Amino acid sequence: AARRRRDFLIVERWVALVPIILAFLPVSEGHESGNEGYYDGYAQTGIHEEMLKDTARTGAYRDAIIRNRDAFEGAIVVDIGCGTGILSLIAAQAGAKKVYCVEASSLAETTMEIVAANNLSHKITVLNMLAEDVELPEGGCDIIVSEWMGYFLLYENMLSPVLEFRDKWLRNGGLILPSSVKLMSALYSDPQFWNSRVTSWDDVHGFDFSPVKVTGDW
Repeated sequence: AARRRRDFLIVERWVALVPIILAFLPVSEGHESGNEGYYDGYAQTGIHEEMLKDTARTGAYRDAIIRNRDAFEGAIVVDIGCGTGILSLIAAQAGAKKVYCVEASSLAETTMEIVAANNLSHKITVLNMLAEDVELPEGGCDIIVSEWMGYFLLYENMLSPVLEFRDKWLRNGGLILPSSVKLMSALYSDPQFWNSRVTSWDDVHGFDFSPVKVTGDW
């Protein structure tokens, strides 16, 4: 069991940094409000093409799932925010008994076609709904997979729905992939950028615009 957990996409979370990050990070409220405009953005293939062609990202998920084939064999798996369904396909390939592929955007229709094109409709069911609205006929699941991380880790605010789903549906001893994350940061200085965006307000056509440095949205 210890080896299995190590092999999963494991990263430690620097909890102390989260409040600081959230203070500066614009976060979408789409997952909490059910805002249709938010999900419409994920109906576009461009963003999914970018993720699928990120070989480091997709390869890491594939390796984590395939290396833990024994955990997926015969398991009920839920893929939250499945997009085009790549993680669901890999989970089915790893031997999952049933995979629920949850996608709130209209892309779900295309995902259904992808599943059918790969002859996995008997294993994968695509649910076009919010994770909060899912009802599992089996009464729970064994594994949750989700690519919930956005830019700068927390952007998109998908973590909360994943955790809520975990608390409601993940069986005792179940696995969540990934289970933790590690956000690394470093100090950075760019004098040219600072001068062009900040100190430049000290002299705007001969006038002092320095108050903008405090009140401006730059």
